[in-house]
Amino acid sequence: MHRHNLAETVLYFLDGAGEVLLGEEYEAVAVKAGDRLRIGKGVFHAVRTGESSLRFLSVQAPPILDVEAGTRDLEPIDAS
Repeated sequence: MHRHNLAETVLYFLDGAGEVLLGEEYEAVAVKAGDRLRIGKGVFHAVRTGESSLRFLSVQAPPILDVEAGTRDLEPIDAS
């Protein structure tokens, strides 16, 4: 469970099924191949699988890695 404070995330699910956990309440959203989920800036999130595998593409905008500055916009829930 982590969040990106400066970036939005879009998850596109390619194969399988599972859940995306959202927020500090761990709200579970069921996902399957073909689904797309937008996660706003600062929203904690994690992906959980059950008995099947899950393959997805994760895109952040702006990028969470800034090589020049040597920073990464990724905050684990434990840090809050």
